Amino acid sequence: MKLRTTLSAIKSNWKGWRTKRKIVVLESDDWGSVRMPSKEIENKVIEAGFPIVNRPHERFDALESAQDFEALFE
Repeated sequence: MKLRTTLSAIKSNWKGWRTKRKIVVLESDDWGSVRMPSKEIENKVIEAGFPIVNRPHERFDALESAQDFEALFE
């Protein structure tokens, strides 16, 4: 019976949800976590020998600026 219920749910959701609206989804799993607070700190970390070049979470982590939000809302 459990298999039948599972297969029924899969069948009813097979095509997924669709819309013509434009939707922006903001997702975060580390609210408040700032790994690189400034370019100066990033340079110090690299100079200290930590291999952050291949780690995008450390390389591109930053707080949003007012310009970031303006660009998003445009």
